[in-house]
Amino acid sequence: MLLKDLLFKNTNTRQILFKNTFWLVLGEIFAKGLLFVITISIVRYLGAEMYGKYSFAVAFTSLFGVIVDFGLGTMLVQELSLNDRKESSKLFGSILSLKLLLSIMTYSLIVLVSFFIHFPPDVQRLIYLGGIYTLIQSFVLIFPALFQAYESMQFSFIVRTGSNILLSIFVLSAIFLKLSVISIFYAYILTAFLMFVLSVFLVKKYLFNIIFGINKVVIKYLFKQSWPLFLGNVCITLYLSVDTTMLGFLRNYQEVGIYQSAYKILYIFQTVNLLHVALFPRMANLYNTNKPGLRKLLVFLITLSSIILIPTIIIIGFLRNQIIHLIYGSNFQGAGDVLILLIIGGVISYFAGYFSSLLLIKRKQKQWAFAFLISFLTNIFVNYLMIPYFGPIGSGFGYILGSGVSLLLLLRKT
Repeated sequence: MLLKDLLFKNTNTRQILFKNTFWLVLGEIFAKGLLFVITISIVRYLGAEMYGKYSFAVAFTSLFGVIVDFGLGTMLVQELSLNDRKESSKLFGSILSLKLLLSIMTYSLIVLVSFFIHFPPDVQRLIYLGGIYTLIQSFVLIFPALFQAYESMQFSFIVRTGSNILLSIFVLSAIFLKLSVISIFYAYILTAFLMFVLSVFLVKKYLFNIIFGINKVVIKYLFKQSWPLFLGNVCITLYLSVDTTMLGFLRNYQEVGIYQSAYKILYIFQTVNLLHVALFPRMANLYNTNKPGLRKLLVFLITLSSIILIPTIIIIGFLRNQIIHLIYGSNFQGAGDVLILLIIGGVISYFAGYFSSLLLIKRKQKQWAFAFLISFLTNIFVNYLMIPYFGPIGSGFGYILGSGVSLLLLLRKT
Protein backbone atom coordinates (compact mmCIF):
# COMPACT_ATOMS: atom_id res chain seq x y z
CA MET A 1 0.00 0.00 0.00
CA LEU A 2 1.37 3.42 -0.98
CA LEU A 3 2.09 5.90 1.80
CA LYS A 4 -0.40 8.33 0.25
CA ASP A 5 -3.16 5.71 0.35
CA LEU A 6 -2.22 4.68 3.89
CA LEU A 7 -2.38 8.18 5.35
CA PHE A 8 -4.94 10.03 3.22
CA LYS A 9 -7.58 7.54 2.05
CA ASN A 10 -10.14 5.25 3.72
CA THR A 11 -9.87 1.67 2.47
CA ASN A 12 -10.51 -0.80 5.30
CA THR A 13 -11.05 -0.92 9.06
CA ARG A 14 -7.42 -1.45 10.09
CA GLN A 15 -6.11 1.18 7.69
CA ILE A 16 -8.71 3.74 8.80
CA LEU A 17 -7.95 3.13 12.48
CA PHE A 18 -4.20 3.42 11.81
CA LYS A 19 -4.65 6.57 9.71
CA ASN A 20 -6.87 8.34 12.22
CA THR A 21 -4.68 7.34 15.17
CA PHE A 22 -1.56 8.48 13.31
CA TRP A 23 -2.96 11.94 12.58
CA LEU A 24 -4.41 12.28 16.07
CA VAL A 25 -1.13 11.36 17.75
CA LEU A 26 0.93 13.54 15.42
CA GLY A 27 -1.48 16.45 15.86
CA GLU A 28 -1.52 16.02 19.62
CA ILE A 29 2.28 15.95 19.85
CA PHE A 30 2.67 19.09 17.73
CA ALA A 31 -0.25 20.92 19.33
CA LYS A 32 0.47 20.20 22.97
CA GLY A 33 4.21 20.57 22.49
CA LEU A 34 3.79 24.05 21.03
CA LEU A 35 1.08 24.97 23.54
CA PHE A 36 3.36 23.92 26.35
CA VAL A 37 6.10 26.22 25.06
CA ILE A 38 3.55 29.04 24.74
CA THR A 39 2.22 28.42 28.25
CA ILE A 40 5.65 28.38 29.87
CA SER A 41 6.54 31.59 28.05
CA ILE A 42 3.31 33.31 29.14
CA VAL A 43 3.63 32.12 32.76
CA ARG A 44 7.23 33.27 33.08
CA TYR A 45 6.48 36.58 31.32
CA LEU A 46 3.39 37.51 33.32
CA GLY A 47 4.29 36.14 36.76
CA ALA A 48 1.96 34.39 39.19
CA GLU A 49 -0.50 37.23 39.90
CA MET A 50 -0.95 38.54 36.35
CA TYR A 51 -1.08 34.98 35.01
CA GLY A 52 -3.78 34.35 37.61
CA LYS A 53 -5.83 37.25 36.22
CA TYR A 54 -5.26 35.98 32.69
CA SER A 55 -6.33 32.44 33.68
CA PHE A 56 -9.34 33.74 35.59
CA ALA A 57 -10.57 35.66 32.52
CA VAL A 58 -10.19 32.55 30.34
CA ALA A 59 -11.98 30.33 32.88
CA PHE A 60 -14.78 32.85 33.45
CA THR A 61 -15.57 33.21 29.73
CA SER A 62 -15.31 29.45 29.24
CA LEU A 63 -18.25 29.07 31.63
CA PHE A 64 -20.39 30.77 28.97
CA GLY A 65 -18.79 29.06 25.96
CA VAL A 66 -20.85 25.94 26.53
CA ILE A 67 -23.99 27.87 25.52
CA VAL A 68 -22.60 28.29 22.02
CA ASP A 69 -21.63 24.63 21.74
CA PHE A 70 -25.03 23.36 22.98
CA GLY A 71 -23.85 19.76 22.54
CA LEU A 72 -23.88 20.22 18.76
CA GLY A 73 -20.34 18.94 18.25
CA THR A 74 -21.00 15.63 19.99
CA MET A 75 -24.29 15.17 18.16
CA LEU A 76 -22.65 15.99 14.83
CA VAL A 77 -20.46 12.88 14.97
CA GLN A 78 -23.53 10.71 15.53
CA GLU A 79 -25.76 12.31 12.89
CA LEU A 80 -23.38 12.81 9.97
CA SER A 81 -22.55 9.12 9.81
CA LEU A 82 -26.23 8.50 9.01
CA ASN A 83 -26.65 11.16 6.29
CA ASP A 84 -25.44 11.56 2.72
CA ARG A 85 -23.32 14.58 1.83
CA LYS A 86 -26.21 16.67 0.53
CA GLU A 87 -28.10 16.29 3.79
CA SER A 88 -24.88 16.78 5.75
CA SER A 89 -24.27 20.15 4.07
CA LYS A 90 -27.72 21.36 5.18
CA LEU A 91 -27.31 19.99 8.69
CA PHE A 92 -23.85 21.47 9.13
CA GLY A 93 -24.91 24.81 7.67
CA SER A 94 -27.87 24.94 10.04
CA ILE A 95 -25.56 24.21 12.98
CA LEU A 96 -23.21 27.05 12.03
CA SER A 97 -26.16 29.44 11.56
CA LEU A 98 -27.55 28.42 14.95
CA LYS A 99 -24.15 28.91 16.57
CA LEU A 100 -24.03 32.47 15.22
CA LEU A 101 -27.30 33.33 16.98
CA LEU A 102 -26.13 31.63 20.16
CA SER A 103 -22.83 33.55 19.98
CA ILE A 104 -24.56 36.93 19.93
CA MET A 105 -26.68 35.93 22.90
CA THR A 106 -23.70 34.51 24.79
CA TYR A 107 -21.45 37.54 24.38
CA SER A 108 -24.25 39.82 25.52
CA LEU A 109 -24.59 37.64 28.61
CA ILE A 110 -20.83 37.77 29.32
CA VAL A 111 -20.85 41.58 29.15
CA LEU A 112 -23.97 41.83 31.30
CA VAL A 113 -22.78 39.48 34.05
CA SER A 114 -19.27 40.95 34.23
CA PHE A 115 -20.76 44.46 34.42
CA PHE A 116 -22.87 43.64 37.46
CA ILE A 117 -20.12 41.73 39.28
CA HIS A 118 -17.78 44.78 39.10
CA PHE A 119 -14.44 43.13 38.37
CA PRO A 120 -11.26 45.25 38.53
CA PRO A 121 -10.88 47.25 35.26
CA ASP A 122 -7.90 45.25 33.98
CA VAL A 123 -9.68 41.93 34.60
CA GLN A 124 -12.85 43.29 32.97
CA ARG A 125 -10.96 44.14 29.77
CA LEU A 126 -9.45 40.65 29.69
CA ILE A 127 -12.91 39.12 30.12
CA TYR A 128 -14.28 41.09 27.14
CA LEU A 129 -11.41 39.90 24.94
CA GLY A 130 -11.61 36.37 26.33
CA GLY A 131 -15.29 36.30 25.40
CA ILE A 132 -14.52 37.20 21.78
CA TYR A 133 -11.90 34.45 21.59
CA THR A 134 -14.20 31.88 23.22
CA LEU A 135 -16.95 32.51 20.68
CA ILE A 136 -14.72 32.39 17.59
CA GLN A 137 -12.95 29.30 18.90
CA SER A 138 -16.32 27.59 19.45
CA PHE A 139 -16.85 27.73 15.68
CA VAL A 140 -13.38 26.30 15.03
CA LEU A 141 -13.99 23.42 17.46
CA ILE A 142 -17.09 22.21 15.59
CA PHE A 143 -14.96 21.20 12.59
CA PRO A 144 -12.97 18.38 14.28
CA ALA A 145 -16.33 16.69 14.98
CA LEU A 146 -17.12 16.90 11.28
CA PHE A 147 -13.69 15.53 10.29
CA GLN A 148 -14.08 12.75 12.87
CA ALA A 149 -17.49 11.78 11.47
CA TYR A 150 -15.96 11.46 7.99
CA GLU A 151 -12.89 9.71 9.43
CA SER A 152 -10.66 12.39 7.89
CA MET A 153 -8.49 13.29 10.86
CA GLN A 154 -5.72 14.57 8.58
CA PHE A 155 -7.75 17.77 8.24
CA SER A 156 -7.94 18.11 12.02
CA PHE A 157 -4.16 17.77 12.06
CA ILE A 158 -3.78 20.55 9.48
CA VAL A 159 -6.05 22.95 11.36
CA ARG A 160 -4.72 22.20 14.83
CA THR A 161 -1.05 22.29 13.83
CA GLY A 162 -1.53 25.45 11.79
CA SER A 163 -3.32 27.04 14.72
CA ASN A 164 -0.52 26.34 17.16
CA ILE A 165 2.25 27.40 14.78
CA LEU A 166 0.53 30.75 14.20
CA LEU A 167 -0.26 31.14 17.88
CA SER A 168 3.38 30.46 18.78
CA ILE A 169 4.55 33.13 16.34
CA PHE A 170 2.03 35.73 17.52
CA VAL A 171 2.40 35.12 21.27
CA LEU A 172 6.20 34.82 21.31
CA SER A 173 6.41 38.00 19.21
CA ALA A 174 4.23 39.84 21.75
CA ILE A 175 6.46 38.62 24.58
CA PHE A 176 9.66 39.50 22.69
CA LEU A 177 8.33 43.02 22.06
CA LYS A 178 7.30 43.24 25.75
CA LEU A 179 3.68 43.99 24.92
CA SER A 180 0.86 43.82 27.47
CA VAL A 181 -1.29 40.81 28.35
CA ILE A 182 -4.02 42.30 26.13
CA SER A 183 -1.78 41.67 23.09
CA ILE A 184 -1.66 37.99 24.01
CA PHE A 185 -5.46 37.86 23.83
CA TYR A 186 -5.34 39.57 20.43
CA ALA A 187 -2.96 36.83 19.27
CA TYR A 188 -5.46 34.16 20.31
CA ILE A 189 -8.37 35.96 18.63
CA LEU A 190 -6.52 36.44 15.32
CA THR A 191 -5.37 32.82 15.28
CA ALA A 192 -8.91 31.51 15.92
CA PHE A 193 -10.34 33.64 13.11
CA LEU A 194 -7.73 32.44 10.59
CA MET A 195 -8.33 28.80 11.55
CA PHE A 196 -12.07 29.21 11.07
CA VAL A 197 -11.43 30.46 7.52
CA LEU A 198 -9.07 27.53 6.86
CA SER A 199 -11.60 24.99 8.22
CA VAL A 200 -14.38 26.30 5.98
CA PHE A 201 -12.02 26.09 2.99
CA LEU A 202 -11.10 22.44 3.72
CA VAL A 203 -14.75 21.40 4.10
CA LYS A 204 -15.84 23.10 0.89
CA LYS A 205 -12.89 21.75 -1.11
CA TYR A 206 -12.78 18.15 0.11
CA LEU A 207 -16.13 17.26 1.70
CA PHE A 208 -19.17 19.30 0.65
CA ASN A 209 -20.52 22.80 0.12
CA ILE A 210 -21.94 24.31 3.28
CA ILE A 211 -25.55 25.42 2.86
CA PHE A 212 -26.10 28.14 5.45
CA GLY A 213 -29.57 29.02 6.71
CA ILE A 214 -32.07 28.50 9.47
CA ASN A 215 -34.35 25.56 8.72
CA LYS A 216 -37.07 25.39 11.39
CA VAL A 217 -37.50 21.63 11.04
CA VAL A 218 -33.77 21.01 11.29
CA ILE A 219 -33.35 23.43 14.22
CA LYS A 220 -36.21 21.79 16.11
CA TYR A 221 -34.63 18.40 15.53
CA LEU A 222 -31.22 19.68 16.65
CA PHE A 223 -32.61 21.03 19.92
CA LYS A 224 -34.56 17.85 20.57
CA GLN A 225 -31.56 15.61 20.02
CA SER A 226 -28.88 17.79 21.56
CA TRP A 227 -30.33 18.99 24.85
CA PRO A 228 -29.03 16.00 26.89
CA LEU A 229 -25.65 16.47 25.22
CA PHE A 230 -25.89 20.17 26.00
CA LEU A 231 -26.55 19.43 29.67
CA GLY A 232 -23.64 16.99 29.80
CA ASN A 233 -21.28 19.39 28.02
CA VAL A 234 -22.38 22.20 30.32
CA CYS A 235 -21.33 20.07 33.28
CA ILE A 236 -18.03 19.05 31.66
CA THR A 237 -17.12 22.62 30.68
CA LEU A 238 -18.10 24.04 34.05
CA TYR A 239 -16.26 21.17 35.74
CA LEU A 240 -13.05 22.23 33.97
CA SER A 241 -13.49 25.94 34.76
CA VAL A 242 -15.36 26.19 38.04
CA ASP A 243 -12.36 25.38 40.24
CA THR A 244 -10.30 28.22 38.73
CA THR A 245 -13.25 30.62 38.93
CA MET A 246 -14.02 29.72 42.55
CA LEU A 247 -10.35 30.14 43.49
CA GLY A 248 -10.48 33.66 42.04
CA PHE A 249 -13.60 34.52 44.03
CA LEU A 250 -12.74 32.77 47.31
CA ARG A 251 -8.96 33.24 47.48
CA ASN A 252 -6.74 35.38 45.19
CA TYR A 253 -5.35 35.62 41.66
CA GLN A 254 -1.88 34.45 42.70
CA GLU A 255 -3.28 31.09 43.84
CA VAL A 256 -5.21 30.90 40.57
CA GLY A 257 -1.87 31.23 38.80
CA ILE A 258 -0.34 28.45 40.92
CA TYR A 259 -3.28 26.13 40.29
CA GLN A 260 -3.32 26.82 36.56
CA SER A 261 0.42 26.28 36.22
CA ALA A 262 -0.11 22.73 37.51
CA TYR A 263 -3.24 22.31 35.40
CA LYS A 264 -1.30 23.08 32.21
CA ILE A 265 0.92 20.07 32.90
CA LEU A 266 -2.21 17.95 33.38
CA TYR A 267 -3.35 19.23 29.96
CA ILE A 268 -0.22 17.75 28.39
CA PHE A 269 -0.72 14.52 30.32
CA GLN A 270 -4.28 14.26 28.96
CA THR A 271 -2.83 13.47 25.54
CA VAL A 272 -3.68 9.88 26.43
CA ASN A 273 -7.37 10.77 26.01
CA LEU A 274 -6.96 11.04 22.24
CA LEU A 275 -7.26 7.25 22.21
CA HIS A 276 -10.99 7.68 22.96
CA VAL A 277 -11.40 9.91 19.90
CA ALA A 278 -9.53 7.53 17.61
CA LEU A 279 -11.48 4.50 18.85
CA PHE A 280 -14.97 6.00 18.91
CA PRO A 281 -15.97 5.18 15.28
CA ARG A 282 -14.53 1.66 15.58
CA MET A 283 -16.20 1.07 18.95
CA ALA A 284 -19.52 2.11 17.42
CA ASN A 285 -18.98 -0.35 14.60
CA LEU A 286 -18.07 -3.19 16.95
CA TYR A 287 -21.09 -2.44 19.13
CA ASN A 288 -23.35 -3.01 16.12
CA THR A 289 -21.52 -5.99 14.65
CA ASN A 290 -19.40 -7.73 17.30
CA LYS A 291 -20.23 -6.97 20.95
CA PRO A 292 -17.90 -9.70 22.36
CA GLY A 293 -15.10 -8.18 20.29
CA LEU A 294 -15.84 -4.76 21.76
CA ARG A 295 -15.77 -6.16 25.29
CA LYS A 296 -12.45 -7.93 24.62
CA LEU A 297 -10.96 -4.72 23.21
CA LEU A 298 -12.00 -2.67 26.25
CA VAL A 299 -10.60 -5.22 28.74
CA PHE A 300 -7.27 -5.22 26.89
CA LEU A 301 -7.03 -1.42 26.74
CA ILE A 302 -7.99 -0.85 30.38
CA THR A 303 -5.53 -3.52 31.59
CA LEU A 304 -2.66 -2.14 29.48
CA SER A 305 -3.45 1.42 30.57
CA SER A 306 -3.40 0.42 34.25
CA ILE A 307 0.03 -1.16 33.87
CA ILE A 308 1.38 2.07 32.36
CA LEU A 309 -0.47 4.81 34.24
CA ILE A 310 -0.25 3.62 37.86
CA PRO A 311 3.59 3.63 37.89
CA THR A 312 3.44 7.02 36.12
CA ILE A 313 1.43 8.45 39.03
CA ILE A 314 4.02 7.16 41.51
CA ILE A 315 6.95 8.65 39.56
CA ILE A 316 5.27 12.05 39.18
CA GLY A 317 4.40 11.99 42.88
CA PHE A 318 8.06 11.65 43.86
CA LEU A 319 9.30 14.24 41.34
CA ARG A 320 6.42 16.72 41.46
CA ASN A 321 8.34 19.63 43.02
CA GLN A 322 11.34 19.15 40.76
CA ILE A 323 9.04 19.13 37.70
CA ILE A 324 7.41 22.43 38.71
CA HIS A 325 10.75 24.08 39.51
CA LEU A 326 12.30 22.93 36.22
CA ILE A 327 9.41 24.21 34.11
CA TYR A 328 8.26 27.38 35.89
CA GLY A 329 10.99 28.32 38.34
CA SER A 330 10.85 28.95 42.09
CA ASN A 331 7.98 31.49 41.99
CA PHE A 332 5.39 28.70 41.75
CA GLN A 333 6.22 26.91 44.97
CA GLY A 334 3.27 24.77 46.06
CA ALA A 335 2.15 23.84 42.56
CA GLY A 336 3.82 20.42 42.90
CA ASP A 337 1.30 19.17 45.45
CA VAL A 338 -1.53 20.42 43.24
CA LEU A 339 0.03 18.67 40.26
CA ILE A 340 -0.06 15.16 41.73
CA LEU A 341 -3.70 15.58 42.77
CA LEU A 342 -4.64 16.70 39.26
CA ILE A 343 -2.72 13.82 37.67
CA ILE A 344 -4.61 11.31 39.84
CA GLY A 345 -7.89 12.93 38.82
CA GLY A 346 -6.78 12.91 35.19
CA VAL A 347 -6.10 9.16 35.27
CA ILE A 348 -9.55 8.53 36.75
CA SER A 349 -11.10 10.70 34.00
CA TYR A 350 -9.15 8.75 31.37
CA PHE A 351 -10.73 5.46 32.45
CA ALA A 352 -14.15 7.10 32.66
CA GLY A 353 -13.75 8.16 29.02
CA TYR A 354 -14.18 4.58 27.77
CA PHE A 355 -17.56 4.23 29.47
CA SER A 356 -18.57 7.73 28.40
CA SER A 357 -18.03 6.69 24.78
CA LEU A 358 -20.05 3.50 25.34
CA LEU A 359 -23.05 5.44 26.62
CA LEU A 360 -22.97 7.77 23.63
CA ILE A 361 -22.67 4.83 21.24
CA LYS A 362 -25.74 3.30 22.89
CA ARG A 363 -27.46 6.71 22.52
CA LYS A 364 -28.03 6.93 26.25
CA GLN A 365 -27.51 10.69 26.24
CA LYS A 366 -29.70 11.27 29.30
CA GLN A 367 -27.78 8.81 31.46
CA TRP A 368 -24.51 10.28 30.14
CA ALA A 369 -25.63 13.80 31.03
CA PHE A 370 -26.83 12.70 34.49
CA ALA A 371 -23.44 11.18 35.33
CA PHE A 372 -21.60 14.40 34.51
CA LEU A 373 -24.21 16.53 36.27
CA ILE A 374 -23.67 14.67 39.56
CA SER A 375 -19.90 14.78 39.01
CA PHE A 376 -20.03 18.54 38.47
CA LEU A 377 -22.18 19.14 41.56
CA THR A 378 -19.77 17.02 43.61
CA ASN A 379 -16.86 19.11 42.36
CA ILE A 380 -18.61 22.38 43.27
CA PHE A 381 -19.53 21.11 46.75
CA VAL A 382 -16.00 19.94 47.54
CA ASN A 383 -14.49 23.15 46.15
CA TYR A 384 -16.88 25.27 48.21
CA LEU A 385 -15.95 23.41 51.40
CA MET A 386 -12.19 23.12 50.86
CA ILE A 387 -11.01 26.16 48.88
CA PRO A 388 -11.44 28.67 51.75
CA TYR A 389 -9.19 26.54 53.98
CA PHE A 390 -6.81 24.78 51.57
CA GLY A 391 -6.80 26.95 48.41
CA PRO A 392 -5.49 25.17 45.28
CA ILE A 393 -5.07 21.91 47.20
CA GLY A 394 -8.81 21.94 47.90
CA SER A 395 -9.49 22.36 44.18
CA GLY A 396 -7.24 19.39 43.48
CA PHE A 397 -9.26 17.18 45.82
CA GLY A 398 -12.47 18.46 44.21
CA TYR A 399 -11.16 17.38 40.82
CA ILE A 400 -10.32 13.88 42.10
CA LEU A 401 -13.66 13.30 43.83
CA GLY A 402 -15.66 14.65 40.89
CA SER A 403 -13.78 12.39 38.49
CA GLY A 404 -14.33 9.40 40.75
CA VAL A 405 -18.08 10.02 40.92
CA SER A 406 -18.31 10.27 37.11
CA LEU A 407 -16.41 6.97 36.71
CA LEU A 408 -18.68 5.14 39.13
CA LEU A 409 -21.89 6.48 37.59
CA LEU A 410 -20.76 5.81 34.01
CA LEU A 411 -19.80 2.25 34.98
CA ARG A 412 -23.21 1.72 36.52
CA LYS A 413 -25.10 3.10 33.50
CA THR A 414 -23.21 1.04 30.94
